[in-house]
Amino acid sequence: MIKGASSATVFLQILLIVLSFSYLTSARAEVTSLSPIDDAYVSSLYPYINRGSDKLLLANYRSRDVDVKILVYIKFDLSNIPSNVEITSAKLELYSMSLTIPSQISIYYCPYNAWNEREITYANAPEYNPTSTSSAYVSGANTWYSWDLMSDVRNARGGKLSEILQISFSSEPNHVSFYSNEASDSSYRPRLKIEYVSHKVSTSETTSFGTEEKTQITPLPPPGIIGFPIFWILVSIIALCVFAIGALYFTRSRRGVPPSPRRRVKPMPPSPPQVPKTPLAMPEVPPTPKEKKLPEVKITPAESLMSLDDKVYLYILDHEGVISWTQASRDLSVSIEELKDSIERLKQAKRIE
Repeated sequence: MIKGASSATVFLQILLIVLSFSYLTSARAEVTSLSPIDDAYVSSLYPYINRGSDKLLLANYRSRDVDVKILVYIKFDLSNIPSNVEITSAKLELYSMSLTIPSQISIYYCPYNAWNEREITYANAPEYNPTSTSSAYVSGANTWYSWDLMSDVRNARGGKLSEILQISFSSEPNHVSFYSNEASDSSYRPRLKIEYVSHKVSTSETTSFGTEEKTQITPLPPPGIIGFPIFWILVSIIALCVFAIGALYFTRSRRGVPPSPRRRVKPMPPSPPQVPKTPLAMPEVPPTPKEKKLPEVKITPAESLMSLDDKVYLYILDHEGVISWTQASRDLSVSIEELKDSIERLKQAKRIE
């Protein structure tokens, strides 16, 4: 049954691969396109005027050498996004209508969602996070531009999301305009595209949520139809595994081979008798020969090799030029006459005065 067991293992591995493939194919990438529920722009030049009904969203930094701050507010409803999915991408897309000079436009997260496009002004506009979420370089008109909002969408999932757009610093008068949600042509209106992955059977590949649109739910097909090809493939594989194992077992039984043959144990030869090891004899070491004594050499001090004049000269230096004839004669072991003769020779050699 060893071969049969290995065959069964191979078939089980194939079965696991097929099951894993069917599970992975059930994970689908969903795409949701959201339209704004509110969008407007506010201007510091007219702090009490509402611009929520305009067809354009205007972003501005300077106007006629006067600092004018214009911000774009835009809000989306994220309550229809499932809470058990993984968001893989979220991008805000705006279609540019005109611009003065190419500009870097940054987007900021706003945690307050109580504003609406019919009442918001520069005076009552909510504050926003000063740290930019992302930015885009707008270099021309009549084209789409996008900003990455995946982190903000993940944080606001299940509620509402407000974002603010602002032009970066510009030393010259500058403005950029985009189409708003009130644009006549709906294909140019702002949109938030969200992609997410779900491991459940979804009702549609793409679901669009608008301001006034309702979600259409497609009923699921009967359980017997879902996965019809995969089901019969799995049934066929299982049947083949059972048939192969049964046929192999039946064939080996007819031949008289037991299902699980015993293993034969090969006897081990007896180990040879151990012979006691005799310690090796250490070689004799010859005695160390006696060292020969060297003849004694009498070392003569360096002082004895010096001349009398040098000894007298050093003696005079040690006594700073003032010596006693008697004491010097005794210290140097010379007679006073020899001492005087040596001093005379040192004077002639001009070593002393």
